[in-house]
Amino acid sequence: IMPNCAEGYHLLGKVYLRKGLYQDALENLHSSLVLLPNNVEALVDLGICFMELKETKLSINSLKKAIRVQNNYAPAYYRLGYVYLTMSDESQAIRLLKRAIKYEPEEPGYHFKLGEAFYAKAKRLKDSSYLAQARIELSKALELNSRFQDNGLNKEIEDKLKEISEAQ
Repeated sequence: IMPNCAEGYHLLGKVYLRKGLYQDALENLHSSLVLLPNNVEALVDLGICFMELKETKLSINSLKKAIRVQNNYAPAYYRLGYVYLTMSDESQAIRLLKRAIKYEPEEPGYHFKLGEAFYAKAKRLKDSSYLAQARIELSKALELNSRFQDNGLNKEIEDKLKEISEAQ
């Protein structure tokens, strides 16, 4: 790869990220961002990489920078919402996941994750009103996913809906 090829470093970083080679991914994503610091996709991938390396603060910083660079980029809001959900900050996760859906309303994975956030909040607060919101989002995810036919996601959604039904 030529040293001035930011996109090449980014693509290589993505490959390493998918293979679980996080240090290699980190090096290539950093190289890409040195050359092209406002590449929103590379910033999101860097945030994912940091999350996999359990570097939550660095993940949050990278994802927030992606949002500052392009404030309507749904994957950045989704990933940041996911980070907050893993930190058990459901309120912040819900706020961010709703923003992701605002910009990409047809993405079933976003509705699924929002449903999970509502469900987590319902369990933590023992508040059934959040269960209803979780069910709505999960049902929407199932409806949208029927177009994509992602059977793995369908199973996850159906399992979560079943878990909610059993929780009542």
